[in-house]
Amino acid sequence: MTRIAVSGCNGFIGAAAKAELESRGYSVLRLERPMFQPSARVDLARHVEGCSAIIHCAGLTPRRGRHVSEEEFEIANHQTTQNVGLAAADAGVTRMVFVSSIAAVAGNEGKLAPEMPLQPTTPYGRSKARAETGLLEIDGLRPIIVRPPLVYGPGPKGDLNLLLRLCASPLPLPFGSVDNSRSMIGVTNMVDALIFLATSPAAGDQAQIVHATDDTTLSLREIVVALRKGLNRPPRLINIPPPILRAMLQVMGLGAISRKLLDDLEVDVSALLALGWKPPARPEFDLERMARAASRSA
Repeated sequence: MTRIAVSGCNGFIGAAAKAELESRGYSVLRLERPMFQPSARVDLARHVEGCSAIIHCAGLTPRRGRHVSEEEFEIANHQTTQNVGLAAADAGVTRMVFVSSIAAVAGNEGKLAPEMPLQPTTPYGRSKARAETGLLEIDGLRPIIVRPPLVYGPGPKGDLNLLLRLCASPLPLPFGSVDNSRSMIGVTNMVDALIFLATSPAAGDQAQIVHATDDTTLSLREIVVALRKGLNRPPRLINIPPPILRAMLQVMGLGAISRKLLDDLEVDVSALLALGWKPPARPEFDLERMARAASRSA
């Protein structure tokens, strides 16, 4: 039986990856956080020996309402990733699929493509960028770096959870005129892409960087409609021009959220599609599933 090591099995993406791998008949080796220390490198190498690949999902993401220092991001996202990569190379496990972030190139303009220079704009993005650079420099390792934008699905956190709570209210929402273009990826598609990259011969044996998204972009209006459908609510949208809406949010001290809700973010997924991957789920699948899960837990 093919064995694949997965880190972050208690997290949003890692837990879903572990469950899907096991449902497909793979043996999953859990990698726990204490194994990522530099002093545990020899033991970790022995632990992963014989695995066909490692899917490294563990990491620290920005948390709404809590300040995370640059040092915390550096340790969780760069140093631990480097330690896992070194142990993998020691064990002869050459294929390591690393869940990075589109934040590593977010400072570039236009549609964000894998070949763009690293240009992070936040401590989180900088830690992911350093992790990518470190992995690519490890002799004997051929990492596959995957940069997703926002990943959504049941149990969301941060700004997406805030939007879900707004959609759960009976109030009309002022997003009827917001026809922006946002690249996102549902957790079903994200996990499928990770497993494809960890197991498919089409992924090759060379280090590479790919971006992972759904096969279509969505506007905020479309996202709200799908969420409210999953909640068995009518859309109840009113039309407020985006410039006025943006100004209102700025006055309320929600400028950062307004950019995430109203701005465009387009990500080039062509490199991953060229390898033969096709997203199995439409965006509405995980958006509605996320809303139904929230409704059941309310």
